[in-house]
Amino acid sequence: MSSNATIWQEYTKEADSHDEELLKQWNQNIDTMLIVATLFSAVVTAFAIFTVQTLGPSAQDLTNTLLMDIAQSLKNPQANTAQPNSVPVAFNFSSRNVLVSGLWFISLACSLGAAAIGMLIKQWLNAY
Repeated sequence: MSSNATIWQEYTKEADSHDEELLKQWNQNIDTMLIVATLFSAVVTAFAIFTVQTLGPSAQDLTNTLLMDIAQSLKNPQANTAQPNSVPVAFNFSSRNVLVSGLWFISLACSLGAAAIGMLIKQWLNAY
């Protein structure tokens, strides 16, 4: 049987048709995965930003401390202190907050990694 036989031409036509349909399905699946990964990353980013704020002292506590220092300076102008008298409030964060924040960032990293892999797969499919 020669390489130009009719059967090989038919086989090539059927294989190309099958491959095109398969690539089309894979592209649609990867597109869906990329949309889900993007939306998930956006939601996780919002939660990660919220939990990071719990890892440090609040700005309101610092403002209250500074306002108390200003009030003390106004009550006793002869003290003439250049630095605030009160010590900043010590902030103790819980290990639970650190754990939750870490898990949010790990989740975000995994989601962004999945999106990056999805983009690599799409490039590979386009080259195929």
